Amino acid sequence: MLPHRSRSFARAAIVGSLLALGACSSWTPPAPPPGIPSPPPPMDRAHAVHAANPGGPRPSAQPQTPRQKFAALRDRIVSEWLRDEPGKGRELGLHDYDGKVGAYGKEAMDRRVTRLTKAKAELGAVEIKALTPDEALDHAILLKQIEMFLFRQTDMAEWRKNPRYYEELFGVNSYLDRDYAPLEDRAKLLLAHEKAALAQVANVTGNLEGPLSKAIVETAIKVYKGYVEYLKGDVVKQLKGVGDAAFQADFAETN
Repeated sequence: MLPHRSRSFARAAIVGSLLALGACSSWTPPAPPPGIPSPPPPMDRAHAVHAANPGGPRPSAQPQTPRQKFAALRDRIVSEWLRDEPGKGRELGLHDYDGKVGAYGKEAMDRRVTRLTKAKAELGAVEIKALTPDEALDHAILLKQIEMFLFRQTDMAEWRKNPRYYEELFGVNSYLDRDYAPLEDRAKLLLAHEKAALAQVANVTGNLEGPLSKAIVETAIKVYKGYVEYLKGDVVKQLKGVGDAAFQADFAETN
């Protein structure tokens, strides 16, 4: 579990990272890694009394305040966004998202549009006057970012017109640049990432539709050539001799 100040920083960075968002005041951290139990949620006085005297009457459910409703909605939207874009989580050092990539099939794209359209309506129903200034800022940031995503996804159709939409599939540098765990452990996560990315390649080629902008295509070619050089060069050099022979054979084929 992160220290309180570190959790506060992570909460501020999460919404701020979503497609270059601003700051955010509060966020519920993701579940801890397997094997580390989550701490129990805090109990209010009525539930604490019932826990001490389980034979007594159960406390009645307390209605949520507008602020509590918004907090739950905000945390759900952020968690779902990170699930769709695990690379954003990795950028923030949230290692629950290591070894994972987004789903890019047409059905997954459609589900995301449907979910965020619903989230936009839910945010529109929030009682903004009941929120603190920081919460109101969170609300405005999330709403604007959802509107931006829907515009780019539906009006601009970037997932069909811009090959660079899929860059997170091939960005594995975070596993090597950040010394957050033994290299062998990070290498296994990098390999899991590459395998997950390969499973999405058919979706990438299936999603893209011509005609594509010449400038966009020429830029994308240069960018992806850079990924090729990195994967065949630096990645291979840094993982040379890491792990056992079975890992090296698996990595050589996948990479």
